[in-house]
Amino acid sequence: MPCPICSDVNATVTPLEDIFGENMVSCYRCGKFIASGLFLIGKPYDLSPTQIGNMSGWIQEQQLEIPVQLDEHSWNFLKSINSPGVGEKADKLLKFLARKFPLPNQSLEFAPENRYLSSCWAANKEEANYLFHQYLVLHKGFIQLPTTSGRSVVISPAGWDYLHSLQYANKDSQIGFCAMWFDHSVTSLWTDGIDPAIRKAGYESIRIDKHQHNNRIDDEIISMIRRSKFIVADFTGGRGGVYFEAGLALGLGLKVIWTIEDSQLKNVHFDNRQYNFIKWTSSTINEFRDSLQYKIEATIGRGPIASDS
Repeated sequence: MPCPICSDVNATVTPLEDIFGENMVSCYRCGKFIASGLFLIGKPYDLSPTQIGNMSGWIQEQQLEIPVQLDEHSWNFLKSINSPGVGEKADKLLKFLARKFPLPNQSLEFAPENRYLSSCWAANKEEANYLFHQYLVLHKGFIQLPTTSGRSVVISPAGWDYLHSLQYANKDSQIGFCAMWFDHSVTSLWTDGIDPAIRKAGYESIRIDKHQHNNRIDDEIISMIRRSKFIVADFTGGRGGVYFEAGLALGLGLKVIWTIEDSQLKNVHFDNRQYNFIKWTSSTINEFRDSLQYKIEATIGRGPIASDS
């Protein structure tokens, strides 16, 4: 059957033997994702090309580290994904080309289809062509076209310089965002562990339920992660929102520090178990706090508002 997102007829849908009712979708444009049977048959009839471009782009970005799982309730979220601006879409395309053709002066190819479309969240071929030719080549000069016969299309020195600057995601941010379960059973984890560890490492500690806001909470989460220097993601309780927030941060190039209650590590999704989790128990919160602080400082660096108190 065709891809439920972009309708590519060359996509494959394979039932997963170990998860009843779930299917692995493989699509040249959208990549691989897990979809329930109800998701497959529940595609809204009124999706615009822009919405489809946003969906396929978002799903591809989640595959950097964490596979996305979609059910019948996911359509409302996918339809609400906001389009990046023109500059951000062009940045995404440039970063994709650099990953695909990573050597200086390496000849590159551009074809406004499949993975190239989703790399820049393009609605169609015309938009992808505009981002490449009008924006990256003519406007920014980040792509260099051949001036003589026999030369290749390459990323220009200015393009490599710009890509280097993008490696320092939110370099001036002072925010350490925490993604975690808000249940009362983990209150001490926050008050005695994560919050003081982030602050002692020198950063402003933000948890969305503790942050005053007037926006929809999902929009506020996305906005806050985009403004953060790093996130601490605690997977205790197996909350789907934590997987989403960690995946979003990774897609934005932010560092994610992984934590979990010791006995629950075995329940973490298999694609995430390769990460180096900092484990905690109710009797070792102080030791966990110190370990988390040192991990933040070793991974991110000591922050600008650090205090020894």
